[in-house]
Amino acid sequence: MESSETILIIDDDAGLRVALRAFLEGIGLRVLDAPDGALGLDLARRERPDVVLLDLTMPGINGYDVCRELLAQAAEGPPVVIVMSGLLGTSQRVRAFHSGAVDCLAKPIQYEEVEVRVKTHLAIRRKTQEVRESRDSLGKALHDAGVMNRNLLALNDKLKHSEEVKTRFLALMRNEINNPLGSIMALADRIADAALPPAKARELAALVKDEAFHLDCQIRNVFAAAEVEAGEASPFLARVDVASVVRDVAASFAVKARERDLALTTRIQGLEEDFPTDADMLHHILSNLVSNAVQHGQGPVEVRAGLSGACLTLEVQDGGPGISEYALKSLFEPFRNEDGPFKVARGQGLGLVVVRALVEILDGRIHVDSAPGKGSLFRVELPRAPFLANPQARAQDDNILFFDEPQAF
Repeated sequence: MESSETILIIDDDAGLRVALRAFLEGIGLRVLDAPDGALGLDLARRERPDVVLLDLTMPGINGYDVCRELLAQAAEGPPVVIVMSGLLGTSQRVRAFHSGAVDCLAKPIQYEEVEVRVKTHLAIRRKTQEVRESRDSLGKALHDAGVMNRNLLALNDKLKHSEEVKTRFLALMRNEINNPLGSIMALADRIADAALPPAKARELAALVKDEAFHLDCQIRNVFAAAEVEAGEASPFLARVDVASVVRDVAASFAVKARERDLALTTRIQGLEEDFPTDADMLHHILSNLVSNAVQHGQGPVEVRAGLSGACLTLEVQDGGPGISEYALKSLFEPFRNEDGPFKVARGQGLGLVVVRALVEILDGRIHVDSAPGKGSLFRVELPRAPFLANPQARAQDDNILFFDEPQAF
Protein backbone atom coordinates (compact mmCIF):
# COMPACT_ATOMS: atom_id res chain seq x y z
CA MET A 1 0.00 0.00 0.00
CA GLU A 2 1.30 3.50 -0.91
CA SER A 3 2.16 5.73 2.09
CA SER A 4 0.98 8.77 0.12
CA GLU A 5 -2.59 7.45 -0.05
CA THR A 6 -4.93 9.55 2.08
CA ILE A 7 -8.15 8.69 3.94
CA LEU A 8 -10.62 11.38 5.00
CA ILE A 9 -13.09 10.61 7.81
CA ILE A 10 -16.20 12.83 7.94
CA ASP A 11 -18.30 12.01 11.02
CA ASP A 12 -19.84 14.02 13.87
CA ASP A 13 -18.88 11.27 16.37
CA ALA A 14 -15.55 12.47 17.81
CA GLY A 15 -14.79 9.16 19.53
CA LEU A 16 -15.28 7.18 16.32
CA ARG A 17 -13.07 9.60 14.40
CA VAL A 18 -10.26 9.21 16.93
CA ALA A 19 -10.50 5.42 16.95
CA LEU A 20 -10.69 5.10 13.15
CA ARG A 21 -7.79 7.50 12.69
CA ALA A 22 -5.57 5.56 15.08
CA PHE A 23 -6.44 2.26 13.40
CA LEU A 24 -5.88 3.46 9.82
CA GLU A 25 -2.64 5.21 10.68
CA GLY A 26 -1.57 1.95 12.28
CA ILE A 27 -1.83 0.20 8.90
CA GLY A 28 0.29 2.88 7.16
CA LEU A 29 -2.26 5.36 5.81
CA ARG A 30 -2.31 9.13 6.01
CA VAL A 31 -5.55 10.10 7.76
CA LEU A 32 -7.51 13.36 7.98
CA ASP A 33 -10.83 13.94 9.74
CA ALA A 34 -13.63 16.52 9.93
CA PRO A 35 -16.63 16.80 12.31
CA ASP A 36 -19.24 17.86 9.72
CA GLY A 37 -19.99 18.01 6.02
CA ALA A 38 -18.98 21.63 5.39
CA LEU A 39 -15.53 21.24 6.99
CA GLY A 40 -15.12 17.87 5.31
CA LEU A 41 -15.80 19.35 1.85
CA ASP A 42 -13.32 22.16 2.48
CA LEU A 43 -10.66 19.67 3.59
CA ALA A 44 -11.35 17.43 0.60
CA ARG A 45 -11.01 20.39 -1.76
CA ARG A 46 -7.55 21.18 -0.36
CA GLU A 47 -6.14 17.69 0.26
CA ARG A 48 -7.79 15.56 -2.48
CA PRO A 49 -8.11 12.29 -0.49
CA ASP A 50 -8.20 8.89 -2.15
CA VAL A 51 -10.96 7.42 0.07
CA VAL A 52 -13.64 9.19 2.14
CA LEU A 53 -15.35 7.41 5.04
CA LEU A 54 -18.60 9.36 5.27
CA ASP A 55 -21.32 9.34 7.92
CA LEU A 56 -24.81 9.62 6.42
CA THR A 57 -26.55 11.30 9.33
CA MET A 58 -24.85 14.53 10.43
CA PRO A 59 -26.09 17.98 11.46
CA GLY A 60 -26.02 20.58 8.70
CA ILE A 61 -25.23 18.97 5.35
CA ASN A 62 -26.25 15.31 5.32
CA GLY A 63 -24.03 12.57 3.96
CA TYR A 64 -25.95 12.16 0.68
CA ASP A 65 -25.42 15.83 -0.28
CA VAL A 66 -21.77 15.70 0.83
CA CYS A 67 -21.26 12.66 -1.37
CA ARG A 68 -22.69 14.39 -4.44
CA GLU A 69 -20.59 17.53 -3.79
CA LEU A 70 -17.42 15.46 -3.38
CA LEU A 71 -17.93 13.93 -6.80
CA ALA A 72 -18.73 17.34 -8.33
CA GLN A 73 -15.59 18.90 -6.82
CA ALA A 74 -13.27 16.32 -8.35
CA ALA A 75 -14.78 15.33 -11.67
CA GLU A 76 -11.38 14.01 -12.80
CA GLY A 77 -10.35 11.12 -10.48
CA PRO A 78 -12.90 11.73 -7.63
CA PRO A 79 -12.34 10.00 -4.27
CA VAL A 80 -13.82 6.62 -3.41
CA VAL A 81 -16.74 7.25 -1.00
CA ILE A 82 -17.65 4.59 1.57
CA VAL A 83 -20.71 5.58 3.62
CA MET A 84 -21.17 4.62 7.29
CA SER A 85 -24.46 4.46 9.20
CA GLY A 86 -26.23 2.61 11.96
CA LEU A 87 -29.39 2.58 9.81
CA LEU A 88 -28.39 0.90 6.56
CA GLY A 89 -31.58 -0.52 5.15
CA THR A 90 -32.10 -1.21 1.49
CA SER A 91 -33.50 2.27 0.76
CA GLN A 92 -30.53 3.98 2.46
CA ARG A 93 -28.05 1.87 0.53
CA VAL A 94 -29.78 2.54 -2.79
CA ARG A 95 -29.92 6.27 -2.08
CA ALA A 96 -26.25 6.27 -1.09
CA PHE A 97 -25.25 4.49 -4.29
CA HIS A 98 -27.33 6.95 -6.36
CA SER A 99 -25.46 9.77 -4.63
CA GLY A 100 -22.13 8.34 -5.76
CA ALA A 101 -20.99 6.04 -2.97
CA VAL A 102 -19.33 2.78 -3.95
CA ASP A 103 -19.57 0.85 -0.69
CA CYS A 104 -21.25 0.81 2.74
CA LEU A 105 -20.14 0.08 6.32
CA ALA A 106 -22.66 -0.62 9.07
CA LYS A 107 -22.19 0.82 12.55
CA PRO A 108 -20.92 -0.23 14.98
CA ILE A 109 -17.73 -0.42 12.87
CA GLN A 110 -15.79 -3.70 12.55
CA TYR A 111 -12.17 -2.60 12.06
CA GLU A 112 -11.11 -5.76 10.25
CA GLU A 113 -13.89 -5.10 7.73
CA VAL A 114 -12.78 -1.46 7.42
CA GLU A 115 -9.23 -2.58 6.64
CA VAL A 116 -10.35 -5.08 3.98
CA ARG A 117 -12.75 -2.66 2.28
CA VAL A 118 -10.33 0.30 2.36
CA LYS A 119 -7.40 -1.75 1.04
CA THR A 120 -9.59 -3.28 -1.67
CA HIS A 121 -10.86 0.08 -2.90
CA LEU A 122 -7.40 1.62 -2.81
CA ALA A 123 -6.09 -1.27 -4.92
CA ILE A 124 -8.97 -0.82 -7.38
CA ARG A 125 -8.29 2.95 -7.47
CA ARG A 126 -4.61 2.37 -8.22
CA LYS A 127 -5.46 -0.03 -11.04
CA THR A 128 -8.03 2.40 -12.40
CA GLN A 129 -5.45 5.17 -12.34
CA GLU A 130 -2.94 2.95 -14.13
CA VAL A 131 -5.52 2.12 -16.80
CA ARG A 132 -6.37 5.82 -17.15
CA GLU A 133 -2.70 6.73 -17.51
CA SER A 134 -2.19 3.91 -20.00
CA ARG A 135 -5.20 5.11 -21.94
CA ASP A 136 -3.87 8.68 -21.91
CA SER A 137 -0.44 7.48 -22.96
CA LEU A 138 -1.96 5.40 -25.73
CA GLY A 139 -4.07 8.35 -26.82
CA LYS A 140 -1.02 10.59 -26.87
CA ALA A 141 0.95 7.95 -28.72
CA LEU A 142 -1.83 7.62 -31.30
CA HIS A 143 -2.01 11.40 -31.62
CA ASP A 144 1.77 11.65 -32.01
CA ALA A 145 1.70 8.82 -34.54
CA GLY A 146 -1.00 10.64 -36.48
CA VAL A 147 1.01 13.85 -36.47
CA MET A 148 4.13 11.95 -37.52
CA ASN A 149 2.21 10.20 -40.28
CA ARG A 150 0.87 13.51 -41.58
CA ASN A 151 4.37 14.97 -41.44
CA LEU A 152 5.74 11.97 -43.32
CA LEU A 153 3.05 12.33 -45.97
CA ALA A 154 3.83 16.03 -46.31
CA LEU A 155 7.56 15.25 -46.49
CA ASN A 156 6.88 12.59 -49.10
CA ASP A 157 4.95 15.12 -51.18
CA LYS A 158 7.83 17.57 -50.84
CA LEU A 159 10.31 14.89 -51.86
CA LYS A 160 8.19 14.00 -54.88
CA HIS A 161 7.97 17.67 -55.80
CA SER A 162 11.73 18.06 -55.28
CA GLU A 163 12.35 15.07 -57.53
CA GLU A 164 10.13 16.59 -60.23
CA VAL A 165 11.89 19.92 -59.86
CA LYS A 166 15.28 18.23 -60.07
CA THR A 167 14.24 16.39 -63.23
CA ARG A 168 13.01 19.60 -64.84
CA PHE A 169 16.07 21.47 -63.61
CA LEU A 170 18.44 18.94 -65.19
CA ALA A 171 16.49 19.05 -68.46
CA LEU A 172 16.61 22.83 -68.36
CA MET A 173 20.33 22.91 -67.70
CA ARG A 174 20.98 20.51 -70.56
CA ASN A 175 19.19 22.90 -72.89
CA GLU A 176 20.42 26.15 -71.40
CA ILE A 177 24.08 25.12 -71.14
CA ASN A 178 24.64 22.47 -73.79
CA ASN A 179 22.84 24.32 -76.60
CA PRO A 180 24.78 27.61 -76.44
CA LEU A 181 28.00 25.74 -75.61
CA GLY A 182 27.55 23.55 -78.68
CA SER A 183 26.85 26.63 -80.82
CA ILE A 184 29.94 28.39 -79.46
CA MET A 185 32.13 25.41 -80.29
CA ALA A 186 30.69 25.07 -83.79
CA LEU A 187 31.06 28.80 -84.48
CA ALA A 188 34.60 28.79 -83.10
CA ASP A 189 35.53 25.97 -85.52
CA ARG A 190 34.27 28.05 -88.45
CA ILE A 191 36.09 31.18 -87.27
CA ALA A 192 39.31 29.16 -87.00
CA ASP A 193 39.06 28.40 -90.75
CA ALA A 194 41.89 30.39 -92.37
CA ALA A 195 39.91 30.68 -95.60
CA LEU A 196 37.00 32.46 -93.90
CA PRO A 197 36.65 36.09 -95.03
CA PRO A 198 37.28 38.65 -92.24
CA ALA A 199 33.78 40.12 -92.53
CA LYS A 200 32.20 36.71 -92.09
CA ALA A 201 34.53 35.96 -89.17
CA ARG A 202 33.42 39.17 -87.44
CA GLU A 203 29.79 38.20 -88.00
CA LEU A 204 30.36 34.76 -86.51
CA ALA A 205 32.34 36.27 -83.62
CA ALA A 206 29.32 38.44 -82.82
CA LEU A 207 27.19 35.29 -82.69
CA VAL A 208 29.73 33.63 -80.39
CA LYS A 209 29.57 36.64 -78.10
CA ASP A 210 25.76 36.49 -78.09
CA GLU A 211 25.70 32.77 -77.25
CA ALA A 212 28.36 33.25 -74.56
CA PHE A 213 26.34 36.10 -73.09
CA HIS A 214 23.21 33.92 -72.98
CA LEU A 215 25.20 31.10 -71.35
CA ASP A 216 26.62 33.50 -68.79
CA CYS A 217 23.10 34.74 -67.93
CA GLN A 218 21.84 31.22 -67.33
CA ILE A 219 24.82 30.25 -65.18
CA ARG A 220 24.43 33.41 -63.13
CA ASN A 221 20.75 32.53 -62.63
CA VAL A 222 21.72 29.08 -61.35
CA PHE A 223 24.22 30.54 -58.91
CA ALA A 224 21.77 33.22 -57.77
CA ALA A 225 19.00 30.67 -57.23
CA ALA A 226 21.38 28.45 -55.25
CA GLU A 227 22.43 31.38 -53.03
CA VAL A 228 18.81 32.36 -52.41
CA GLU A 229 17.83 28.76 -51.61
CA ALA A 230 20.75 28.47 -49.17
CA GLY A 231 19.87 31.79 -47.53
CA GLU A 232 23.25 33.24 -48.48
CA ALA A 233 22.08 36.00 -50.81
CA SER A 234 22.54 39.40 -49.22
CA PRO A 235 22.82 42.82 -50.87
CA PHE A 236 25.95 44.97 -51.04
CA LEU A 237 24.48 48.45 -50.97
CA ALA A 238 26.25 51.27 -52.74
CA ARG A 239 25.51 54.48 -54.63
CA VAL A 240 24.48 53.18 -58.06
CA ASP A 241 24.46 55.01 -61.38
CA VAL A 242 21.15 53.46 -62.45
CA ALA A 243 21.18 55.09 -65.88
CA SER A 244 24.47 53.39 -66.76
CA VAL A 245 23.10 50.02 -65.57
CA VAL A 246 20.01 50.41 -67.77
CA ARG A 247 22.09 51.41 -70.82
CA ASP A 248 24.54 48.55 -70.23
CA VAL A 249 21.75 45.96 -70.05
CA ALA A 250 20.10 47.35 -73.19
CA ALA A 251 23.41 47.27 -75.05
CA SER A 252 23.94 43.64 -74.01
CA PHE A 253 20.72 42.59 -75.77
CA ALA A 254 21.00 44.88 -78.78
CA VAL A 255 22.36 42.15 -81.07
CA LYS A 256 19.65 39.67 -80.13
CA ALA A 257 16.98 42.35 -80.60
CA ARG A 258 18.26 43.16 -84.10
CA GLU A 259 18.30 39.44 -84.99
CA ARG A 260 14.63 39.28 -84.04
CA ASP A 261 13.90 42.57 -85.78
CA LEU A 262 12.78 44.18 -82.51
CA ALA A 263 13.26 47.81 -81.61
CA LEU A 264 14.94 48.02 -78.18
CA THR A 265 14.84 51.48 -76.60
CA THR A 266 15.44 53.01 -73.18
CA ARG A 267 13.80 55.95 -71.39
CA ILE A 268 15.44 57.32 -68.26
CA GLN A 269 13.95 60.16 -66.22
CA GLY A 270 14.98 61.90 -63.01
CA LEU A 271 18.05 59.75 -62.33
CA GLU A 272 20.74 62.40 -62.45
CA GLU A 273 21.89 61.37 -58.95
CA ASP A 274 23.02 57.96 -57.78
CA PHE A 275 20.45 55.69 -56.13
CA PRO A 276 21.42 53.57 -53.10
CA THR A 277 20.86 49.87 -53.88
CA ASP A 278 22.77 46.72 -54.94
CA ALA A 279 24.23 47.24 -58.41
CA ASP A 280 24.75 43.56 -59.24
CA MET A 281 21.22 42.58 -58.18
CA LEU A 282 19.78 45.54 -60.09
CA HIS A 283 21.71 44.49 -63.20
CA HIS A 284 20.58 40.87 -62.77
CA ILE A 285 16.92 41.86 -62.37
CA LEU A 286 16.95 44.02 -65.49
CA SER A 287 18.90 41.46 -67.53
CA ASN A 288 16.34 38.73 -66.89
CA LEU A 289 13.38 40.99 -67.63
CA VAL A 290 14.90 42.31 -70.87
CA SER A 291 16.00 38.79 -71.85
CA ASN A 292 12.42 37.54 -71.54
CA ALA A 293 11.07 40.51 -73.49
CA VAL A 294 13.57 40.06 -76.33
CA GLN A 295 13.37 36.27 -76.37
CA HIS A 296 9.58 36.03 -76.43
CA GLY A 297 8.54 39.45 -77.70
CA GLN A 298 6.95 40.10 -81.08
CA GLY A 299 7.08 43.89 -81.03
CA PRO A 300 9.05 46.85 -79.68
CA VAL A 301 10.73 46.52 -76.29
CA GLU A 302 11.12 49.58 -74.08
CA VAL A 303 13.13 49.73 -70.85
CA ARG A 304 12.11 52.60 -68.56
CA ALA A 305 13.69 53.81 -65.32
CA GLY A 306 12.75 56.68 -63.05
CA LEU A 307 11.95 57.81 -59.55
CA SER A 308 8.51 57.52 -57.99
CA GLY A 309 8.68 59.25 -54.64
CA ALA A 310 11.45 57.54 -52.67
CA CYS A 311 11.36 54.42 -54.88
CA LEU A 312 13.26 53.49 -58.00
CA THR A 313 10.84 52.29 -60.67
CA LEU A 314 11.95 49.94 -63.45
CA GLU A 315 9.62 48.94 -66.28
CA VAL A 316 10.12 46.57 -69.19
CA GLN A 317 7.35 46.79 -71.79
CA ASP A 318 7.19 44.33 -74.68
CA GLY A 319 4.89 43.79 -77.61
CA GLY A 320 4.78 40.04 -77.19
CA PRO A 321 1.85 37.61 -77.25
CA GLY A 322 0.88 38.45 -73.67
CA ILE A 323 0.21 36.13 -70.75
CA SER A 324 -3.09 34.49 -69.85
CA GLU A 325 -4.68 35.00 -66.44
CA TYR A 326 -4.08 31.33 -65.65
CA ALA A 327 -0.39 31.51 -66.57
CA LEU A 328 0.10 34.66 -64.50
CA LYS A 329 -0.67 32.68 -61.35
CA SER A 330 2.39 30.45 -61.84
CA LEU A 331 4.62 32.97 -63.60
CA PHE A 332 7.20 33.12 -60.82
CA GLU A 333 7.29 29.37 -60.09
CA PRO A 334 10.41 27.40 -61.09
CA PHE A 335 10.38 25.73 -64.52
CA ARG A 336 6.90 26.93 -65.40
CA ASN A 337 5.49 26.21 -68.87
CA GLU A 338 1.98 26.69 -70.18
CA ASP A 339 2.24 23.63 -72.42
CA GLY A 340 2.96 21.16 -69.62
CA PRO A 341 5.13 20.83 -66.55
CA PHE A 342 7.97 18.90 -68.14
CA LYS A 343 8.33 20.74 -71.43
CA VAL A 344 11.33 23.04 -71.15
CA ALA A 345 11.83 25.91 -73.56
CA ARG A 346 14.83 28.19 -73.98
CA GLY A 347 14.82 31.01 -71.46
CA GLN A 348 12.08 29.57 -69.27
CA GLY A 349 12.79 28.37 -65.80
CA LEU A 350 14.85 30.27 -63.28
CA GLY A 351 14.87 33.79 -64.68
CA LEU A 352 11.69 35.20 -63.18
CA VAL A 353 12.12 33.12 -60.03
CA VAL A 354 15.48 34.82 -59.49
CA VAL A 355 13.98 38.22 -60.31
CA ARG A 356 11.28 37.89 -57.67
CA ALA A 357 13.77 36.61 -55.07
CA LEU A 358 16.20 39.48 -55.68
CA VAL A 359 13.40 42.06 -55.61
CA GLU A 360 12.24 40.69 -52.24
CA ILE A 361 15.80 40.73 -50.87
CA LEU A 362 15.91 44.45 -51.76
CA ASP A 363 12.52 44.92 -50.00
CA GLY A 364 10.89 45.78 -53.31
CA ARG A 365 7.79 44.74 -55.21
CA ILE A 366 7.18 43.35 -58.69
CA HIS A 367 3.96 43.62 -60.68
CA VAL A 368 2.97 42.18 -64.05
CA ASP A 369 0.29 43.69 -66.26
CA SER A 370 -0.46 41.46 -69.25
CA ALA A 371 -3.23 39.95 -71.33
CA PRO A 372 -3.22 37.72 -74.43
CA GLY A 373 -2.47 39.76 -77.55
CA LYS A 374 -1.58 42.93 -75.60
CA GLY A 375 2.02 42.33 -74.62
CA SER A 376 3.40 42.48 -71.07
CA LEU A 377 4.56 45.17 -68.68
CA PHE A 378 6.87 44.14 -65.83
CA ARG A 379 7.14 46.83 -63.17
CA VAL A 380 9.67 46.70 -60.31
CA GLU A 381 9.70 49.15 -57.41
CA LEU A 382 12.78 49.27 -55.18
CA PRO A 383 12.94 51.43 -52.03
CA ARG A 384 15.91 53.62 -51.27
CA ALA A 385 18.35 51.68 -49.08
CA PRO A 386 18.37 53.12 -45.53
CA PHE A 387 22.14 52.66 -45.15
CA LEU A 388 25.11 51.66 -47.29
CA ALA A 389 27.51 48.78 -46.74
CA ASN A 390 30.31 51.20 -47.66
CA PRO A 391 29.33 54.88 -47.86
CA GLN A 392 32.30 55.52 -50.20
CA ALA A 393 31.37 52.75 -52.64
CA ARG A 394 29.90 53.79 -55.95
CA ALA A 395 28.70 51.49 -58.74
CA GLN A 396 28.64 52.13 -62.48
CA ASP A 397 27.10 49.51 -64.76
CA ASP A 398 27.26 46.61 -62.28
CA ASN A 399 30.85 47.23 -61.24
CA ILE A 400 31.71 48.55 -57.76
CA LEU A 401 34.05 51.55 -57.82
CA PHE A 402 35.52 52.76 -54.55
CA PHE A 403 36.51 56.21 -55.79
CA ASP A 404 34.33 59.03 -57.14
CA GLU A 405 37.27 60.80 -58.76
CA PRO A 406 40.10 59.34 -60.90
CA GLN A 407 43.03 58.20 -58.79
CA ALA A 408 46.71 58.21 -59.62
CA PHE A 409 48.63 55.01 -58.97
